[in-house]
Amino acid sequence: MCEALVKRVQQAIDDAKEHKSRLPKATMDVRGWISPKIRYLLNNLCSAPDTVYLEAGLWQGASLISALAGNEDTVKAAYGIDNWRNCPKGRSMKGRFDTHVRRHLGETVPNLTVFDADCLKMPVAKIKEPATIFYYDADHYATDRGTMRFFERLASPCVLLLDDWYNHQPIQKHWRKAEAEGEMKVVKEWELPTKTKGDLDLWWNGLYVAVLRRNHAIT
Repeated sequence: MCEALVKRVQQAIDDAKEHKSRLPKATMDVRGWISPKIRYLLNNLCSAPDTVYLEAGLWQGASLISALAGNEDTVKAAYGIDNWRNCPKGRSMKGRFDTHVRRHLGETVPNLTVFDADCLKMPVAKIKEPATIFYYDADHYATDRGTMRFFERLASPCVLLLDDWYNHQPIQKHWRKAEAEGEMKVVKEWELPTKTKGDLDLWWNGLYVAVLRRNHAIT
């Protein structure tokens, strides 16, 4: 199972490099700290059947919408978490997020649940189905706690993505701590590069992608 997922992730990355995905062009109008390649990659990953998508750190919704738009037939459930208190322009961005979601995902999205909450404090039991894809873009200085507390709600195997991999060095340190101490272990990882800060041609500020499995799981 892990080997098949590794191959699927590699194909999703390769297709993203070529700007291949099911992502509607209109979604590119949603501003965010994200490059086209990351948008395409998220969309490609969520094109797999029975995807359960979990994202912590939503801001204006660019990454969430990129993951879900055009994948209505493959996404079984999706969960987004943010309290919009520690992001630029604060709580005012919640309204903009809602507008973008309605515009690009529809007035009602029955398989999407958005929690207006702190991802470091909300009860993880609210994530009802094990996530097959987990995109963490919340507090970079709490990447270890922010990822580890959701380990119990992740499928095995699953895909983890960490934004700003090269721009915010604490992310690397805290993720290695989580990997060492947590129950999810890396099967295969990719460190996708950037040449400049906010690189629109590559992977923004760098992107970490990994296939994880539970430590005691049979591969």
